Amino acid sequence: MARAVLERPAPAREPSLRATASTAALIAAVAIGAAARWWRLGARLYQFDEAFTAVAARRPWGDLFPFLRHHDSHPPLDYVIRVPFASGGYDLFALRAPSAFFSTCALVLFAWWMRRRGWFGALATFVMALNAFQIVFGREARMYALLQLLGVISAMVLAAWLKKPRRMHAVIIGVVVFAGSMDHVSMLIFACGFFVAAGIRTDRSAWEWRGAVAAGLAAWGAVWGPSFLLQARGHHSRWIPPTSFDRVVTAVGRLVSLSAGLEVLAFATLVVGFLCLTRTHPDLARVAVFGFVVPCALIALCGLFAPVLVERTLTLGAWAPCLAIAAIPAAAGRHGTRFWLVTAVLVMTVTVPSGLGELTTRWPADDLAIAVRSVARPGDVVAIEPFGWAPVTEYAVALAFGGAQPVAIDGLPPNAAFRVGHADPTGRIWLASRSQQAELEGAACGSAPTVRGFHIRCVRLGR
Repeated sequence: MARAVLERPAPAREPSLRATASTAALIAAVAIGAAARWWRLGARLYQFDEAFTAVAARRPWGDLFPFLRHHDSHPPLDYVIRVPFASGGYDLFALRAPSAFFSTCALVLFAWWMRRRGWFGALATFVMALNAFQIVFGREARMYALLQLLGVISAMVLAAWLKKPRRMHAVIIGVVVFAGSMDHVSMLIFACGFFVAAGIRTDRSAWEWRGAVAAGLAAWGAVWGPSFLLQARGHHSRWIPPTSFDRVVTAVGRLVSLSAGLEVLAFATLVVGFLCLTRTHPDLARVAVFGFVVPCALIALCGLFAPVLVERTLTLGAWAPCLAIAAIPAAAGRHGTRFWLVTAVLVMTVTVPSGLGELTTRWPADDLAIAVRSVARPGDVVAIEPFGWAPVTEYAVALAFGGAQPVAIDGLPPNAAFRVGHADPTGRIWLASRSQQAELEGAACGSAPTVRGFHIRCVRLGR
């Protein structure tokens, strides 16, 4: 009888209240973060880079790749993805929808990765859900939302490979390296971090991992390498200052908070967070070293010779600061629940307000487009000199007038002028020129303040 009692299987343990609460918090974080990425997605005004995305994605297939080779510094994947969303008209929601989708997927995958980490995982997911950098660049019609997703995928695969290597991990990282390189050249540097994760190991799994990373880079080189060399000669990123300590602090700090003046505090918080992560979750700290710290150091080094060091270049590793921030309360929690709660509130006050502020702050459109929209009327013609600004300004102005059509003006290059709205021609031409000597024959009919170095004047022609 006693033996029967001893051999009776133990009843299954019910999930603890603590585990259930952390799971509920994790789900709530995903829901809140998803809502933040889709809320009024098409309501905010564009910014200049988004207008460039729209202009490029609206070009004919045969013209898209040559256009990017000569007028941009980025690979074509993001533009190709947006072609179906940009060709249907002037719809900012449609243009931004792929970004919101990629960023939401990144959040969901991150939460899935963190699902067994208890309250640490829930807090890390909350940080990612409401992080200003994640929200801003997860809603923008640019290539960075896809980088957020690829960054989380690479981190999860790297963590799994470091724990128990499998051939499938190498296959996935190779695909991710190729896709990321076709989306943004920062993957070329992050791939170096993935490569050195194999260390000095000489086993078969290590060589498969290295070979997959190298194969992804080689595939990019075959597909886009020559175009990249042509783009590099265009100096499209010369506005980025060279690496300095202040630049490093600002770029890395903005991954935590986009609030002006908080970069130093955010950077210091991040350093403390990574130190705490090495104590609370050393396995994740190891992933963060190869997936964030090493690439950031390499990018800073490259920034001494080429203009690359901005926060957007670090997007592939933007998941790592979320872990670091969550590790601070986790380390404090070893001294009691009270310390965990107090520290959690403190770190969230550094990160959350900036994210919420980005949802309520109205981004201004490009200054030139604002000035043109303030004076032009439906049926007016807008001409831009130098004419390279015309397509981007056309898209921004068309958002306000419901459309625009290119027109030919004697004395100006093709595609340098467009008529706004769908009304009959008024005979007015608004010339925005960087040169005060640029003139069109006709009677003066008004002017607007000089913006971005453009002098804006109105000329009336006969109907």
